[in-house]
Amino acid sequence: MDSKKKKYGILIFCELLFIVLCSLFAVSSAEIVDRIVATINDHVITLSELKERSRIEKRDEKEVLEGIINMVLFLSEAKRLGLADPEEIGTDPYRDTNLMIERFIGRRIKAFILIPMERSKDFYEGNKEKFRGKEFLEVRDEINLYLLEEETNVRLERYLKELREKADIKILF
Repeated sequence: MDSKKKKYGILIFCELLFIVLCSLFAVSSAEIVDRIVATINDHVITLSELKERSRIEKRDEKEVLEGIINMVLFLSEAKRLGLADPEEIGTDPYRDTNLMIERFIGRRIKAFILIPMERSKDFYEGNKEKFRGKEFLEVRDEINLYLLEEETNVRLERYLKELREKADIKILF
């Protein structure tokens, strides 16, 4: 009986040793599939996401990364203010996210911009050659739209700067 116990003990030891060696081999052969290139508050941006966006947009990865960071900040702010519904994201999350950000910009930035008539007239007077002899009233809407976009961009940059100052952004790239 003693020799049977010894054989079973050796067999169990060999099986345990085999299991341990197999698990070590599995761990040592593991490879990193993706890596984190940046974090914005609790949002993670992976290298594969960055490379894919760079490929689609045909732009430099650092430039695309800055755009993704801005998008995440605006989307987070839109959600915080109740201007973005995460359930609206359908089959194209990138497009849907852009729509939510556009809604946020429209309601939080553009809605508070008023272009004074004097500013429109001053712009017209300073750029008459661009309007090919058209009268101010004919191009007033076009001028107001241009000035609205210009002012929106100024305010967006200011707002984005404030969001970046408050956010916990770590670029690991």
